[in-house]
Amino acid sequence: MYCWGSSIYGQVGPGDPTIIIAANPLPVRFALVGKTIQSIACGAYTSYAVATTGEIFSWGKNDRGQRGDGNPATGQNTYMPEAPISGLTATAIFSAAMGDNAFALGNDSSYYSWGDNTNYGAGYGSSSTYATRPTKIPLVYPEMIYADISPGKLHSTILGAGITCFGVFAKDPNVCTSHGTCTSLDTCVCRAGYVDVDCSLPLCYGYVYLYCVNHCIVRMLRILLYVVEMDYV
Repeated sequence: MYCWGSSIYGQVGPGDPTIIIAANPLPVRFALVGKTIQSIACGAYTSYAVATTGEIFSWGKNDRGQRGDGNPATGQNTYMPEAPISGLTATAIFSAAMGDNAFALGNDSSYYSWGDNTNYGAGYGSSSTYATRPTKIPLVYPEMIYADISPGKLHSTILGAGITCFGVFAKDPNVCTSHGTCTSLDTCVCRAGYVDVDCSLPLCYGYVYLYCVNHCIVRMLRILLYVVEMDYV
């Protein structure tokens, strides 16, 4: 792994705080020696690497907990990869180029985040808080899995995957227009009184409502007339 450019906070990983600019690519060594790296990311002033062992390494600035190593967000910099982040193994790492947080895809297929949570951009807890350890991002709906993530400086986008019916997740209360159950891809089982592929058409006395409004009105008037007549008998 090689880094270059500004290293005022140690983000290039030279191991020497006197090196503040690397004009050429420098090999990142130290804790990465002997490791095969499968994923890398750069934040605003922090760098990340994930080894094939699942270990996550971070170095550089830490004023908002963005290194994820549990150290207080005091601004203490590290100028080289040291011990891996504890408590999490991952397959991929993500961070915005101007961001002060990071996201990792854990070996359990869940996404984790740490660092700056201004405007809830890291997806956990309260706004304007910092997490110094990886925190699991909660699922929007049960049984959903997250397929991809793209972090910005103060916001993030995540792509969900799972069973959907016409673009709506199976556990979403609005699936099948709230009138049925999504059992498999684009397959709605409608509740009694509703039909169509997405359960959007109500029935009226066995007829599709949209095509038999007049029939329904006449039928109801007849019933009402019958009730009125019975009252006079």
